[in-house]
Amino acid sequence: MLSEANSNAKNRKSFNRQYPYIIDALSDLPENSVVDGEVVALDDAGRPDFNLLQHSRSQASRICYFVFDLLVYQNHDLTRLPFTDRRQIMSSALTFRSSRIRMAQHFETTAEEMLLAVGQQGLEGVIAKRKDSRYEAGKRSGSWVKYRAAKNW
Repeated sequence: MLSEANSNAKNRKSFNRQYPYIIDALSDLPENSVVDGEVVALDDAGRPDFNLLQHSRSQASRICYFVFDLLVYQNHDLTRLPFTDRRQIMSSALTFRSSRIRMAQHFETTAEEMLLAVGQQGLEGVIAKRKDSRYEAGKRSGSWVKYRAAKNW
């Protein structure tokens, strides 16, 4: 498996046909490596826009893949490592030439401060993960949570 971009974990449908340019851009991924991430369409201001993603065929130039976790690196299973260790390995080991592949930003701050900043930027929300969390495929374990930002801008 090249990456999570190849399959939608919820319904096991391949993304290869829908996002071939993302799959091509992931060719920089080291052999026998697996990343987890999110396909996102960006508006003119660089913010995620779900409506643009729904029209991905006509908005192909706006589609990016944000990598937020490294699960396997050159055949080494990293899922038992804490999130912070996986992020450190990911940051030092992965580089992508294509601007279609981006590393998701990681911030250490309070939930309140992050949600305020996300809301002020007009973003939908943020994913929070425990720093010591292990990767648990297909599980909602409580080691990560999705926060929606209050729209107070």
